[in-house]
Amino acid sequence: VDEQTRAENQLRNMFYFYKKFSIGQLYDATEKITHQNRAAIVVAAGPSLDKNITELKKAQNKAFIIVVDTALKTVIKAGVKPDLAIMIDPEKDPSLFENEVIKNIPLCVSIYGNYRIISKHKGEVFFPTGESNLTEALMKKYAFSIVGFMGFGTIILIGQDLAYPNGQIHTAEAYDDEKGIEASNSKYFEVEDIYGGKVYTESNMDSYRKWYEEQININPQIRVIDATEGGAKINGTEIMTLKEAISLTCENQDDIDYRSLIKPTETMFNEEQQEEIEQYFINIESQLSKLKKVLKDQEINYIQLEKMEIRNQQNESRYKRLVEKTSKTAKKLEENELMDFLQLYQNIVEYRVLDNMNDDQDKTLTESIKAAKGGKMICQTYIENIDTVKVKWHQLLIENHLIEK
Repeated sequence: VDEQTRAENQLRNMFYFYKKFSIGQLYDATEKITHQNRAAIVVAAGPSLDKNITELKKAQNKAFIIVVDTALKTVIKAGVKPDLAIMIDPEKDPSLFENEVIKNIPLCVSIYGNYRIISKHKGEVFFPTGESNLTEALMKKYAFSIVGFMGFGTIILIGQDLAYPNGQIHTAEAYDDEKGIEASNSKYFEVEDIYGGKVYTESNMDSYRKWYEEQININPQIRVIDATEGGAKINGTEIMTLKEAISLTCENQDDIDYRSLIKPTETMFNEEQQEEIEQYFINIESQLSKLKKVLKDQEINYIQLEKMEIRNQQNESRYKRLVEKTSKTAKKLEENELMDFLQLYQNIVEYRVLDNMNDDQDKTLTESIKAAKGGKMICQTYIENIDTVKVKWHQLLIENHLIEK
């Protein structure tokens, strides 16, 4: 995913985040249900979804139905009302959410999710409060993690092909005129499917499969049923049809209006807290200016270290003081919460440093000299990032009516 897109989404979504709900509130809202006796169904957009989507309606209000974004069109067309939807992809196609029914479904998002979708969504929007361990999760992992987090004892997977049966990529309703894969492409390889045959997949899909297997292994208390009826075999799951899975887990359950149940009575932050956050947002510009000064000081520290390393540390006591000063400043930067803004461009920073190190033709440079040069470049890149973020942040403060033009 393009770094600029991720950065743009996070910066813009921060102005929605504090007015919305937290995923923790989902758990709080469903605490009163005996989760162990009820199932959650996770619906993805694999091509096998077209085989059994008509069965899903029988599970309405009997199981908690959570649908990933690309599968929403198929599910809605089948007359099913999802209890929750998932969207975390920074570049997810907004056309998937143009349907008015879809716009009103409760939605779990990432702070990096496409802001164009989040800003127009009419239903409840739930953000994770511990973004560090969730935002990098891919969509299929994310949905699986949420229902596990909410405490359901049984998880039923459908549309989770994790492969391309018959060369198809998604359920037919997902995208118009979508072409299948070209199996001759070297990036595709075969794995075992649920029928004991072979099916084409690729490395990212296979990594999802392995992640499922790992989670199933470390969470033996959760029963996982693969009712996809196609695709790659996920070891540790019980394989059955969706009809069988619904009959087994749903038929004797009373109806529950999950949509009403998970509707929070208040947002993540109350009005007073929201006002405090908005003041904090206004102060960010001046705090970034202070951070820039610290980074410039650290850049000078690294420049001086580089020079002393090249001179072979002629003044040992001065060198030691400089190392201590650099370490102290590095810790100060590490503890500054606004460094998270600059981490949006982390890959840009790493690429610049590594590219320079790899292209360096001077084989006489020691590791210490390289470290000093690298530290200097990191500071220079972060200083540039601050300038970029400040301009964008000022624009967003105006757009969100926190300051005047």
